[in-house]
Amino acid sequence: MATLFLPRNRPSYYHRAVVPRRLRRYFKGRQQLWRSLSTNDKDEATLKSAQWQARIQRVFLTLKKHGARMTPVEIETLIAHWMDGELEKSEDYRAVHRLDADQREIMVDETIERLEETEETLADNRYDRVAGEADRLLQAAGFPLLKHDSLDFKRLCRRLLLSKQKMLGIEIERWQGVYKDHPSRVTAAPAGVSAPPLKKSPLFSEMVEKYLVENPRAHRMTLPLQEEYKRFLDSIGGDRPIASIKREDGRLYKEQMLHERRLSPVTVTKHLSGLSGLFRWAERQGYLGDGGVNPIRGLAPDNKQARKHAKQRRPFTDGELLTVFGSREFIRQREKHPERYWVSLICLFTACRREEAGQLALADVQEVEGIPSLSLANLDDTEEGSRKNDGSRRRVPIHSSLIELGFLDYVQSVRKKKHTRVFPQLPVHRPGKLTTGLGQWFSRLVTKAGITDPAVVMHSLRHGGIHKLHVAGCPQDICEMLTGHTASSVHNRVYGHRELTPLSLLREGLERLRYDDVVRVLGDSSKEVQYGSR
Repeated sequence: MATLFLPRNRPSYYHRAVVPRRLRRYFKGRQQLWRSLSTNDKDEATLKSAQWQARIQRVFLTLKKHGARMTPVEIETLIAHWMDGELEKSEDYRAVHRLDADQREIMVDETIERLEETEETLADNRYDRVAGEADRLLQAAGFPLLKHDSLDFKRLCRRLLLSKQKMLGIEIERWQGVYKDHPSRVTAAPAGVSAPPLKKSPLFSEMVEKYLVENPRAHRMTLPLQEEYKRFLDSIGGDRPIASIKREDGRLYKEQMLHERRLSPVTVTKHLSGLSGLFRWAERQGYLGDGGVNPIRGLAPDNKQARKHAKQRRPFTDGELLTVFGSREFIRQREKHPERYWVSLICLFTACRREEAGQLALADVQEVEGIPSLSLANLDDTEEGSRKNDGSRRRVPIHSSLIELGFLDYVQSVRKKKHTRVFPQLPVHRPGKLTTGLGQWFSRLVTKAGITDPAVVMHSLRHGGIHKLHVAGCPQDICEMLTGHTASSVHNRVYGHRELTPLSLLREGLERLRYDDVVRVLGDSSKEVQYGSR
């Protein structure tokens, strides 16, 4: 099956052919083959697409009839010839960028410089300059690596340099607008090298499974990581042996994230770092082959630029808090959606993370040392929970304002119904993401209240709480213990022993966090609410 399509943000039509399942092993696992048609005229593109489809079908038919009887060298040569014409990256570059005359002249000069370097390398017999390329060429074709001082390896390097000369000469002509029919530029198999069965490199999908087994993550992190690995495979045309994935595949994936998916540089950096981690592991395990290197290394956007695009947050002002929490819409949630009501207030009066409040189990609400408290120490022990870091393991007092507003009464009503979670209303089908919908509701609430600043979100409650604690004179180490941050000094980090800190000392620090106007408004509106009737 083949299709003609015009990709978003590209000026030319493309031809896309689906590789039959039984033939994909000859294409390194690729499911699709794309070819730029170098035109934005649909009628012309339709004609070119039909021509390419005829050529593709001839290749498929040849492989179907003779593939099983062809030697590995014959198969690789056939595919290389076709790929050399079909996926000519320079042609794609010209079709996409459409450089002006001055820019084309610069490209000609740069290509001439590369040609002169290649000629100098060949004249001086400096085969060490292309040794890495020669090794990768052998790996891609499934041949064993050769000793660099062997005659066979030097012959391979010489043929590679001659092919590069021919290719660069053709490129110079094409940058000047001259197109000719040229003989094949495919480098033949190196003399003296037999045609052994292709080296079997494990598929990328198999490596993902092994990597996640050896490098386990919290359940909430594993699912999105697996989804992103699938998107990477889609961007490079499907599942392939991991040793066949090259740097250009990584660049293609990066470009797709930036220009097609329109992800922020921060998110792109995160996804590339996760993918690079997998390849680093595969490199250490030897799955990339002898001399194989991480193809993602160095592709992440500059950290300085990424930080510029990072989402900024600011605390609510006291007036904004009163507008939001005193609104009729929020007050109605106490009976209609108690999980929205209480999670929001826990975030306000505890300065905790949204997910930490949403994941609370009833066993986490206890009285310790005579003080009602919340345990945020073991959220990662269940499939429904996770924690951000070791500093987030903590027990915090329940703020007196929450008790005054009736939080403990709500907890008791949930206990009577034999639930195990404080907020059983939150969905459990998305481990680690129980409060995503709640956060979206809170954003709508803020907008309805007339606050349109994108820097003000639910997480702003945590920003504001931490700021207020510092302004109110809460000691740095107590503030870090309350909010689940790692100790900022070596003294506290090594000798602090947080587990020995009296809860009364933490309560004294937390009670400096005051929102008395909010408590007064909510207290007046909730006097007649009875949770036992729900």
